[in-house]
Amino acid sequence: MKGNVVSLDILRGLAVFLMILFHVFMEWMNWAPRDYGFFRDIMVFFGFLAPPFFLIISGMAYYFFIKRKINESVSKLNIFSKVIKRSLFIFVVPTVLQIGMEIIFNIELTNVIYWSIFQVIAFSMILFFSFLFIKPNLKRIFCFSLIILIFFLDFIISYHNYNDLSILDEGVFAFIPWASFYILGLLFGDLISGWRQEHINKKVIISIIAGLGGIIIFFIWVIIYPHSYYFTPSFTHFPPYFMLMIGIFIILFSVCYYWIDIKGKVFYLQNSVIHWSKLSFSIFYIHFGFIALGILVFPLIISESYFYGFSIYQFIILIILFFLSNEIFIRIWKRYNYFLGLEWSMNKISKKNLFLKKFHKG
Repeated sequence: MKGNVVSLDILRGLAVFLMILFHVFMEWMNWAPRDYGFFRDIMVFFGFLAPPFFLIISGMAYYFFIKRKINESVSKLNIFSKVIKRSLFIFVVPTVLQIGMEIIFNIELTNVIYWSIFQVIAFSMILFFSFLFIKPNLKRIFCFSLIILIFFLDFIISYHNYNDLSILDEGVFAFIPWASFYILGLLFGDLISGWRQEHINKKVIISIIAGLGGIIIFFIWVIIYPHSYYFTPSFTHFPPYFMLMIGIFIILFSVCYYWIDIKGKVFYLQNSVIHWSKLSFSIFYIHFGFIALGILVFPLIISESYFYGFSIYQFIILIILFFLSNEIFIRIWKRYNYFLGLEWSMNKISKKNLFLKKFHKG
């Protein structure tokens, strides 16, 4: 497999879209006149798709990044320098923002490290760096073993309150067990990097079957343990959720990879989706500002919402306005090369050789 994998950008953009859709929906529910049970369940399901998609894609993208640098004969030290600067940036920014929000809103600061998706990614980038340099035959064994280990640690934390591991289990997206999705991304990146052009059709079919297998395992689990169908971050509920999410992801990625990367198909909003994907770190924080603005402005546009709550058609109007505003903002921002964006800042920092100066003296 050569070149950029466009499917990764497409699915990351989809994850950003689902995240925003879910967050806007959750805010809208505060105004909704009734529960909208089935509609709510659909939106919650979409919301549950976004985090694992983002983690798996990040693992795959990281694998391809390291492999590309290795093929370019970049030294291991130089690669690690770029990795550690990027990962520190990704880890520190959410941590600082989290602490800042707690101070601003007078929330008790219980833990400095309160895991978010970005912090899981950053920590995984450093922790699993050596994975990319071990023998190919050992990589898959290593990944499967790590996933099993994470589930085992999750079991210990969930049922035995093992305090020594509590730092890995703080936050909505605790490192244990959410890092399992990132590791799966490394594994899947390793697998598809070996796909040959002449075997693509066969590999895609096998991947789709594997994805269906994950979904079937989920339903079997639900039949045996009927209270496990709804996700909560505990060992009892996470394994079936894990199987369902990887099953859906593998199917979507395989189909997307076949039609876009192999067949070269282009859909109407592809460039916009890719731009959203490339700016996912910045958009994660920017979209909260748009949501806050929407909370203030939208009820003024549709005044009866004050008295009767938002209806579904008003939610559709809200989400369309939201995405149009975001798209217009990004297109204007593009003219300034995304100046001061988080990705822009991270690229500036990663180009500095601060970590290598002492190795190049003389």
